[in-house]
Amino acid sequence: MHIQIIKFDVITNFGQFRFSLTEDKPDFVIIMFDILNEPSYRSVPEYYNKIINDNPNAEICICGNKVDEQNRVVRPSQIVFHKKHNLKYYDLSVKSCYNFDKLLKYFIEIYIKKMIDTLHIKNIK
Repeated sequence: MHIQIIKFDVITNFGQFRFSLTEDKPDFVIIMFDILNEPSYRSVPEYYNKIINDNPNAEICICGNKVDEQNRVVRPSQIVFHKKHNLKYYDLSVKSCYNFDKLLKYFIEIYIKKMIDTLHIKNIK
């Protein structure tokens, strides 16, 4: 049995737009916004465009964080960006790990699918 180790490198920028994916081309990117802060959701398209320009092959997932907090500002009905771009979206809480398993499962499934596709291509040649 062959065991494949999946390595997750996490790079955060804490809301700063000073980042570049030109050197590191991650396979997976999470654009996370704060559901208690509407301007943070409004910045999602800017991050998305930057990521797509730097790394068009990245798998992108949008996440709304802090769902365990009271007084939600960004309502589920307002969160539509992911639908327009056919992206996965998860409400989650980093603090309590709510839905974190679903997010990781999604990325692992995408990774496995890419590995299978790569194997099929190699076997065809």
